[in-house]
Amino acid sequence: MNFDEISSNGAADRALQLHAQQLWAAEAAKCAIDLSGFQADAPVHERIAWAQSNGLTIATVYARFGTKNQDSIDDQVRACVERAARMGLYCPPELISADAALSGRKKRRDGLARTTWILEQRLATVLLVLTLSRLHRQAYRAIQFIREDIVDAGLRAIIVSRNIDTDDRKAWALQVAMHGVMDEELISAIADHVREGLTGLHDKGWTTGALPVGYVPEVVPGARNTRRNLPRTKPAIDEAAAPLIRRAFEGVAAGMSLSEALRRYRADGGPTDPRSHTDTMSAYAFRRMLSRRVYIGEWHYGRKRNQYHAKSDSVRQVEQPDDEVRVVHDESLRIVSDDLFDEVQRRLDSLKSGPRGPRKDKAAHLWDLVTDVFFCPHCDRRLHTCSASGAAMHCPAPDCPAHAMVSRQEAVTAICNTLEKLLARDEQLIQQVIADSQKLDADDDQGLGAALEKVRTEIARLTRQIDALYEVAGEGS
Repeated sequence: MNFDEISSNGAADRALQLHAQQLWAAEAAKCAIDLSGFQADAPVHERIAWAQSNGLTIATVYARFGTKNQDSIDDQVRACVERAARMGLYCPPELISADAALSGRKKRRDGLARTTWILEQRLATVLLVLTLSRLHRQAYRAIQFIREDIVDAGLRAIIVSRNIDTDDRKAWALQVAMHGVMDEELISAIADHVREGLTGLHDKGWTTGALPVGYVPEVVPGARNTRRNLPRTKPAIDEAAAPLIRRAFEGVAAGMSLSEALRRYRADGGPTDPRSHTDTMSAYAFRRMLSRRVYIGEWHYGRKRNQYHAKSDSVRQVEQPDDEVRVVHDESLRIVSDDLFDEVQRRLDSLKSGPRGPRKDKAAHLWDLVTDVFFCPHCDRRLHTCSASGAAMHCPAPDCPAHAMVSRQEAVTAICNTLEKLLARDEQLIQQVIADSQKLDADDDQGLGAALEKVRTEIARLTRQIDALYEVAGEGS
């Protein structure tokens, strides 16, 4: 077994690995497991050899928590490794995988992929997980994983909190199905309770999430602290940002282009959303800011709700009906007047281009396939397609000092011509490419021969099975 091939992506951190090793050893000592030859600092293959020689089965552990405000990996691993010791299993810390702050709705997770690979390679034959919801939020996916990737592969799974062991051939399937649905419904119920709690905070005028640009949190005197023991706050106008937002509304209402209004907003030092990955307001965020009704004192909660889409493995925000939306009107939070806001909305509606017609088929050229490799040397941003026919590109930053259009065809042609001249001068590179190509051709021939031989063997095996079936046709059941 080559443990060097195990991916480090999704592995438990070193501190957790050491702690898990200590927990397992302590619990194993209580269970009368002879630890006289166990060396915690020995290489993993030596510890596994010691465990197998003492009749212990090798197990792997998977743990996960869903949001950035949680941190239950340590507790999940502790419960799993202690249960493993009591059941005569050894969990090498190198085989512990974890996904931090990742929703169980996502199928693509480094820790889960690492666990699956460990089981496929038979580095461990037992999987321990605290609950089914740690594997997948959807019960049917958790059941499918247990059945197809564990049981059908001749492996074993243990759900620690539910005392489910797939070695119990008669009961495990019913237990997994029942508890999987229960876990899924429990999580949905908790989400509904949390939503109602946040709705109550919103009705009081308190902060329930990230504040829009132009507002800052203000501590509510005498209010009880949050669950995270932070001061309870309510929205308040950011006196430094409010004049800049009001000026942007007035400029757009007066007929100024959105790009010019954004350029002036950024030049004046207008703030951006603190959750943004960039330090400046983008064109999309600026247009969205101009359409937010919070600036006339209307605060909405529950306008959109996250809904999981199983086919695309993603969460989508779905618009909710008006009777599901809670609205709080607070004149103290007004930044612009109703008339000014309505005029800007009319202007934004007039700028909408509507749905596009069907695209015309056109032959693809090289310069159409490399649209994501050109960057602005001043702003370090990828150039965007522009011009009526989309044949040019430019920097999307409104305040870029080199805000000019560049022909994609001319740019790609110039680069190709320069590369051609450089390659023609490098004789050593040409010879190396020829030699590598010949080597690849030879390797492909050998690989093709091996693949053909494998197919012939499989055909012969199936032919023998068919002949055997013909011989017993009509006999027995």
